[in-house]
Formats: sequence, C-alpha cells, structure tokens
Amino acid sequence: MIGLVIGLRFVKHYRSLLLLCIGYFVDFYDLTIFSVGYSALFQDQFSITDTKVIHQLYFSVGIVQTVGILLGAVICGLLADRFGRACVLKYSIFLYSVSTFLVLFTHSLPLFFLLRFLAYFGLATEFSTSTVLLVESMPLGAANVGVSLLYIFGVLGGLTATVIGFLSWKIMFLLGSVVGLVVYALRSHILESSVFLRYCAQTQYSFSGMLQLLRHRNVLKTILRYFLMIIPYQAIITIMFVFPAVFFPSLPVGFVIKKILSGFFLGNIISCVVGAYLTHITKSYKTIMYIAMLLFLALMTEFYFLNTDTLFLYALCLGLIGGGYPVAWGQQLALTFSPVIRATASNLLFALGRAFGIILNILMIQLIAMPPMMATRLLFWLDVVIGVVGLWMIYRSKNFYHSTIKTIGSEDK
Repeated sequence: MIGLVIGLRFVKHYRSLLLLCIGYFVDFYDLTIFSVGYSALFQDQFSITDTKVIHQLYFSVGIVQTVGILLGAVICGLLADRFGRACVLKYSIFLYSVSTFLVLFTHSLPLFFLLRFLAYFGLATEFSTSTVLLVESMPLGAANVGVSLLYIFGVLGGLTATVIGFLSWKIMFLLGSVVGLVVYALRSHILESSVFLRYCAQTQYSFSGMLQLLRHRNVLKTILRYFLMIIPYQAIITIMFVFPAVFFPSLPVGFVIKKILSGFFLGNIISCVVGAYLTHITKSYKTIMYIAMLLFLALMTEFYFLNTDTLFLYALCLGLIGGGYPVAWGQQLALTFSPVIRATASNLLFALGRAFGIILNILMIQLIAMPPMMATRLLFWLDVVIGVVGLWMIYRSKNFYHSTIKTIGSEDK
C-alpha cells in the first residue's frame, strides 16, 4: 500500500485525473439516481401507481439507456481515436447534462425515453475513454492507482445518489445536470494524452478504426474473449435489481434497493483498494479478476440464503466483485490494443458488455412474471454458465501489465 501512495507522487496530470474522476462520479451517480428514484419518478411525473407496471417500465428504460450506451460508446470511441480523448470527454458530458435537466419538465413517456437515451449516449464513453487517457498519461503503477481512484469516485457518486434519494428524485436529477455542466466548463483544462499526440503526428488518422480492428486476424477472437470476461460484471449490475421483485415482493422497493446499493458500494471501495494493491505486488491484472470470478460463482448461486438480515452483507460481497474487477479488466483491455485503435476497441467492448444488459433486462422482465422458485432456478444456471465461461476467458487472456508485450494493432505504428 505504501508503494501505491508513493506512486501517486509521480502523477503529473493530477488536475486531469480529478476532472476525470468527477466525470465518472456523475456517471455512477446518474446510474444510481434512476435505480433509487424510479418508483417515485413514474408516480409523480406520469401518475403510474401499479407496482408491476413500474417494475416493467424500469427495465424498459434500462433497455433504452443501454442502446444509448451501445451507440454512444462506439461513436465516441471512433471520435476519441480521431480527435483525441480529452475532446470527446468534454463534449459528451455536456450532452448528458442538458438531457438530464430536461427530464424535470417532461410528462411524456416517449420524450422521457428519448432524453434517457441521449443522457446515456453522452455518458457511454466516461469509463473507457478515461481509462485509456490515464493509461496513456501515467506509468503503469500510477495508472493502476488512477483508474482505481476513478472507479472509487464513481462509487462515491452512487453513494451520494443513494443518500439524497431519501429526499427527492427531482433534486437528484437537478444536481446531476448542474455538476455535469460544471465539469463540462472545467474539462477544457484536461491535458490530452501524449501518446495520442505522438501517434497523431506519426499516423494519418481516419474513421477506419473499426476497419483496422477487423483487419487483423486475431482481433475478433480477442474482442470475443474480453466480451465474455465482462459479462459477469454486467450480470451482477442487472440481476441485483431484480431482487426486490423476486425475493422481497412484500417490501417497499425503495427500501430494498437502497439496502442493496449501500452494501454494494461499500464492497466496491474495498475491492478497488485491495485490487490495486494486489495488482501492484503481483504485477498482473489477472490476480484480482481470478478472485472476483471465483467469488461470483460462490455468491450468485446462493440465492436461497437471501433474507432481510443477510441482504446488506450479500450486497457487500457482490460489491467486492464489482469494484476491482472492472478496474483491472479496463486497464488490461486498454493495453491490449495499439493507441491508433485503443479508444475504439475499449469503448466497443464496454458497449458490447452493456448491450448484453439488454438481453438480461428482457429476461428480467419475464422473470418478474414467473413463480419465485422457477425464477431462482433460472438465475442459478445462468450465473453458473456466465461464471465458468468468464473464468476460462481470464485464464486464456494474456497479462499486459508489462509494457514490453506487443499490442494488437501495433503494426500500424
């Protein structure tokens, strides 16, 4: 841990790091405010009181938001490889801020769906492009700390939304839009990646980043491997929000969701700190990913132990997976590809992972209508398959912690 603290002294772009962290704070914050406040939102804005309809609308909006993430991540990834990481990060959060502010004034469900699509189109690139910028701007040890801090700030955004969710969903949306606009104004101070600038001077850039990905023989196999590696994380994010309807149908939705999120976020922070330390001492991103995947298989197949007394502890343990795992996955992914196509590849894979959430959300809508025992059995076998495949993909992946390893697409240097 001392080595991690010392590593922070070598972070030259501390102001850029702070602005990136605040941006991801907003990202996680927005993801949480809707999860916490969706019940009150649908009742206040659209006069919908049927609990089952509210649950179904929640997952439907989740699908729309995921489509926004899918398209936003791919397009923003291409733009980041063409015009720079810092430029895309600045204007994407502006789109989010305006869309979120307008939600406060709409009473039309179609318009609400459109605004949530645009908001998540803007947020789609926050984690992947920020991770790429940090990996390219810092030594690997410092970048490891930086990306962990990035994710911890995201978790703090989620915790903030959980706390103020007790007040009003309108206050939550207003704060999100205002903070986003402030970040937009300040992000002109973010320093562009020196790696990107160097490659930009050496390479004639075009919107052929996606074609370059497909041009190399082993790239599609690599994309598939990293996609299967991130599915368990996406499964946790989606499935834990079905707990209220499947396991606690008689309890208030808001009470259960807030208890889940409190434990989950605390576990995230612990996992980020421990994961950064393990990565630092083992010089491998795969260490924390192995531990997280084994924990996934242990936890996501034990729904029978869920009750009001164990829910917080269970959510905390899920959080131990949801913190360090995506941090390690994102860094190893960014280092896998050449800077020429790095943002495109990172955002594409992040988008594919979130796109899988569409399938899970559709499945969750069906699960709500099933008898609890049948829903539990289906979740059990789904999680077993996802966990075993993810564990195998981690084993098959290479450790890119050492910069001497040749990256995919490096032929374009």
